[in-house]
Amino acid sequence: MNNKLILGRYEDKTLAALWEDGEVTELTLLPDAGQAATGSIYLGRTVNRALSLNALFVDIGLEKNAILSGEKELERARCAQFGSGEILVQLERLPMGEKGAILTSDIKLPGKNMVLMPCTAGSAVSSRIQDTNERTRLTELAQRILPEGFGLIWRTAAQGEDEKELSQELNALLDRWNGILQRARCHKAPALLSDEGGFTRLITDLAAMRINEILCQDALLFSQMEKALALQGVTDIPLREGKGEMDLFTVYGVSKAIKEALSQRVYLKSGGFLVIDRTEAMTVIDVNSGSYAPKLSAREAALNLNLEAAEEIARQLRLRDTGGIVIIDFIDMPTAAQGEELTRQLKLFLKRDRARSCVYGLTRLGLMEMSRKKKNEELGRLTGPKSK
Repeated sequence: MNNKLILGRYEDKTLAALWEDGEVTELTLLPDAGQAATGSIYLGRTVNRALSLNALFVDIGLEKNAILSGEKELERARCAQFGSGEILVQLERLPMGEKGAILTSDIKLPGKNMVLMPCTAGSAVSSRIQDTNERTRLTELAQRILPEGFGLIWRTAAQGEDEKELSQELNALLDRWNGILQRARCHKAPALLSDEGGFTRLITDLAAMRINEILCQDALLFSQMEKALALQGVTDIPLREGKGEMDLFTVYGVSKAIKEALSQRVYLKSGGFLVIDRTEAMTVIDVNSGSYAPKLSAREAALNLNLEAAEEIARQLRLRDTGGIVIIDFIDMPTAAQGEELTRQLKLFLKRDRARSCVYGLTRLGLMEMSRKKKNEELGRLTGPKSK
């Protein structure tokens, strides 16, 4: 497997592209200074409590107050209070349209092999680690090395790793958490305490991406990535700077992938096409036959086009990092068996994606329902919310 991470600039924004075996499969916008980033930890100031919504409105320094909602979140929030009206929170989702940012009090600090949860006790093992003995080993190790009251999730990369190295990584994450608490004591809300987005999150995902090499478009990005890798203790991935007149985004097809990901219409090789519409509530995808004219029966033609569309939809959702509810209007098929086959194949195509997704099947109206947990901000949001 030949995977590269390519860093460059697009319309004055820093963008990272995952290049897998000759194709761009993921695009990630990295926040600039002054922009909010998913995963960042804040000392927020409680502004108001909406009893009817079971929610807190919290000022974290954005134009709109952010929202912390749900019984579990509010229960944890009582434990996360940091002075009169101040609370430690993590940004879970950026504002979208008229909706404010979504916060969580279940703070997570990601590492290469684990995710530390300072506010939630217990441990869990990635479902992708299926070996029973390995799952038992990691569970028992967490019980031995975790401080009381802390939680931990073992990532897939932890499989087979030396216990000493895993313990050292945990200690580094605990030091990072103590540093966040120290900064909270020295600031007044609202204040950004730790930027877990951007380069930090990108580097913690390198193991899952199975990167062989990191390429940087210019000297500044090279320097920034070099420092970030050193801070995270990553030494086993070659880092190179693009020299001369070579445009890495052109050479590796990143610019083409960006234009495709920003386009509403996506054409299929068969002549059909997709129309992808993003709203505040959901993403709606319409499959159209276009110039598709195979020498097949209507029954076979509909299934073949839908299967081609399903594979491209899975690719587009990953490329655009589309999250939330997704409704797909496939070409009508005459039998229930074909609908079941289409649902099964869509699930298989989505397995190539690192993000979690769930396919619920066809509704009585013939619409495919699914959801996807996005990892970063969608590429269409080239400008994030600025701090006050």
